[in-house]
Amino acid sequence: MTKGKNKSIGRVCAAVLIFVTITPILVMLLSSYVNTYSLLVQRNDASKTGAVNTAISTRKELTKQASDALDGIAKQKAFKEKFDLKAIKESIRSAEDSNKIIEGAIFSEKNGDFVANSNKLTSNFDPTVRPWFKGAITKNGATFFSKPFLTATAKTNQYTTSVSKVIKNKYGQVGVLSFNVSYSIVQSGIENTKVGRTGNVMLVSDDGIVIASKNKKLIGKNIKKTALFKAVVGSSKTKGSVLPRDSQKFKKLILIREIATKPLLLRKQKQVN
Repeated sequence: MTKGKNKSIGRVCAAVLIFVTITPILVMLLSSYVNTYSLLVQRNDASKTGAVNTAISTRKELTKQASDALDGIAKQKAFKEKFDLKAIKESIRSAEDSNKIIEGAIFSEKNGDFVANSNKLTSNFDPTVRPWFKGAITKNGATFFSKPFLTATAKTNQYTTSVSKVIKNKYGQVGVLSFNVSYSIVQSGIENTKVGRTGNVMLVSDDGIVIASKNKKLIGKNIKKTALFKAVVGSSKTKGSVLPRDSQKFKKLILIREIATKPLLLRKQKQVN
């Protein structure tokens, strides 16, 4: 009876010793797992934000290059003297040949007389009713960027914007100089970003049209009615993250929202089960 009791006590003591020995190891392993997981989450979030920053920086650089190119053309002699459409056409042709971001350069006087590099304009084309002309007149000397649009001759879903500006020479004559700028550089930058296994970076217009996206199938789609778009538009944040109402589909949404200079830049990630 005593021997059996001693054996039971021995088993209990052995179990206690094993528990005491293993518990610190388990705690260390759990702590290591938690630390590693937290580090991975931090790195993943940093990767997401980095991808968004890269895309929007590319768009800003494109905007700057377009503005600089427009100002550069406007400084040429043909725009300072009395308007000579023949000389102006030579000027915009030369500018487009030497600068790859310039497409379809055009100049129009207020009365509708114009010259353009494109030979695909119809005989009854009226530049004064075009958004780029009206927008420039409204801006009255500041640079105007039109809403992004799909070019009629585009073979792929590639968006373009028109940049324009009022030109006034020393004789008081007024005209509008404009050209198109493709978002292909922004699209290329987005395609080369890494945003995890299921992430996506999108450049979206203020009316919900996807202008550029890592997932090319989304380009041209209107996401205005989606939880994703509503979450960004409905947020007062200009940067950071938000969680759409349909949180089962999205783990996190990283956003950078430029209030003054739309479009919006969104970044979404599907829920990982």
